[in-house]
Amino acid sequence: MYEGIVEERKKRELLEERKRRDNLELEKLSIEVQIELNQEIFSRNNRTPSNELNKLLPKFDMKEDISLYLILFECQSCMRNVPKEFWFSHLLGLLPQEITQLIARESEQEARDYDHLRSLLLKSFKLSPEKFSQLFVTHQKSSDKTWRDFYQEVQTFFNGWIEGLDVKYLTNYRI
Repeated sequence: MYEGIVEERKKRELLEERKRRDNLELEKLSIEVQIELNQEIFSRNNRTPSNELNKLLPKFDMKEDISLYLILFECQSCMRNVPKEFWFSHLLGLLPQEITQLIARESEQEARDYDHLRSLLLKSFKLSPEKFSQLFVTHQKSSDKTWRDFYQEVQTFFNGWIEGLDVKYLTNYRI
């Protein structure tokens, strides 16, 4: 009887050991699958090289409105599924040398932060809430542009004005 109990315990211990190994193997496979999935997602997100955005957007011209250009850049980056942490590198390739020198003076951490770069560019072009307000009030439709273009421009000026004032309850309203 004693030998039967010992044998039964050994069988139970072997089964438990086999279950532990199987569970470890299953967990290992699950981790490997998750790693492969993350690598696939990462490679898919990084498939958009900066030269593809260079083909979609022309280099920024200093005579243009930087706020409209940044909005176009943000839209194209979102449509191309470029992760926001890589926007700064794509944007640098589209800016003229005068502006990149301004950015080069920033710390590396600030230069990699797209939101910081955006506010720096708007400040350097002196697009304060007051300037957006003036642009919104005085903007007129030019004959070579469509009414839709005019609408987009006025909407950009209005949103820049409101966002610059940090009016939170109006930011959901778009004209």
